[in-house]
Amino acid sequence: MNFVEIQAKIKNLGNYKNLKEIKRDGLRVVYNGKDDSYWLIEKEFLKPIIKSPRECKSIMVKPEELKYKIFMCNKSKAELKGTNALKYIE
Repeated sequence: MNFVEIQAKIKNLGNYKNLKEIKRDGLRVVYNGKDDSYWLIEKEFLKPIIKSPRECKSIMVKPEELKYKIFMCNKSKAELKGTNALKYIE
């Protein structure tokens, strides 16, 4: 899928016009299967996960090669004020 196809489904797009701007600001586009929507979330809150052993090419796992990410945050709502992560969890 390209940016134009999902643009209308991004809940917190704001003034972003393309993926280059989104990545420049340290954000990633994340799909939410529950309501078929997309969100912009800071990459610091997205951690790589192994969904299936078939994803791993060898015993040594390289996180940058993993396809799936999970949202993980150990900060309070007060600490998240002004972030897209807070908008996502609310």
